[in-house]
Amino acid sequence: MTDSEKLSFLVEAVTKQDKKMDALEESLKEEIQEVRSELREEIQDVRSELKDVRNELKEVQDDVTGVKLIMENELRRNISIIAENHLDLYEKLSEYKKVTDEQFHPSMRVNTLESYVKELKKERTA
Repeated sequence: MTDSEKLSFLVEAVTKQDKKMDALEESLKEEIQEVRSELREEIQDVRSELKDVRNELKEVQDDVTGVKLIMENELRRNISIIAENHLDLYEKLSEYKKVTDEQFHPSMRVNTLESYVKELKKERTA
């Protein structure tokens, strides 16, 4: 093989390698573009989902705020009213119990005295 043939062979081999490198480079560029495109879509999907989650979180926060307001404005006031009425009922029950106890003791005394009188009558008649 002559030097010019060798040189031609080498030039041809380098040219083939250049073409292969260009094809490989183009293929890599396309794959990189596809990956970028897929990543952009994924990022967009994640952003969309994050936006949905934020909206749901906002709704939950609004619900919690509403429940807190109900607790503060209504439930506490109602519990306070019930507690006050319960105290009034307790005081009335205590008063009733005192009256009942006062009435109960004399009736016990009357029963005891009646029994004593019956015994005395029995002794007199016997």
